[in-house]
Amino acid sequence: MLKTFQQNSSNFDMDGHDSVMDFETEEHIGYTPPVSNNAGLLPQKRKNRSESWNHFTPMPSNTEMSKLAKCKHCGSLIKYNGGTSAMLAHLRRCSDNPDNAVNVTMHKPSSSSMENREAVVNSSPSAPKFDQEVSRMDLTKMFVAMELPFQKVEHPYLHRFIYGLQPKFKFPSRNTLARDILKNWDVEKAKMKTILSQNCRRVCITTDTWTSTQDSNYMCLTGHYIDNNWKLQKNILNFTQVTDYTGEIMAKTVKKCLNGWELNRVLSVTMDNASSN
Repeated sequence: MLKTFQQNSSNFDMDGHDSVMDFETEEHIGYTPPVSNNAGLLPQKRKNRSESWNHFTPMPSNTEMSKLAKCKHCGSLIKYNGGTSAMLAHLRRCSDNPDNAVNVTMHKPSSSSMENREAVVNSSPSAPKFDQEVSRMDLTKMFVAMELPFQKVEHPYLHRFIYGLQPKFKFPSRNTLARDILKNWDVEKAKMKTILSQNCRRVCITTDTWTSTQDSNYMCLTGHYIDNNWKLQKNILNFTQVTDYTGEIMAKTVKKCLNGWELNRVLSVTMDNASSN
């Protein structure tokens, strides 16, 4: 019996080794990794995260237009296979897109955008020819008519506004603007001299005087006349400072102003009700 056991044990060592190896090999080959709980779920469709999808509607996926998107503003169909850059480009061009009317940046345009804007201005057949001197003179007239301080010419928002209209315009400094206004005064004075000499027979003069809070005395000289069209006109001829309100000084000041206008056809001079008059 012991002999039989040893024989069987020997047979187990010889044959059992191969049996164990075969079992392990089969177990390794037939091994299946554990399956995740989500393995049976279908992959989720990626959401449209681009800002452009707020303005587009994708076409049905089961049609020939599955890679097209419809613009919510104008109804155009734009292909988006490979990205949304085409849709973004369409939004910038779409005339029905309300964002295009209010999308104004407060930063200075780049040099490339400036060149493009200049190209549009120069290429437009209806755009008038730009003249720096004429535009600069118009700027001085605006400051005079609106009674603006000279320093306002350096305001960045004014520069931004004019830059959007004409990038070529070069702004003058406040000192240059003051000199331009004096030059404009000389031009307007020459025009006024022509009007007084050719469009009226007689001129009536009125004066108005007052004292400022700094105790400085001023006089305003105004001319009143009827032009060749029988319309009553009046123009301020002088605004000057006087040393005193005595009759003698006032008379000399009025005479000096009239000589500066070469005006010798004065019908009357009316003063205000100051006691010195």
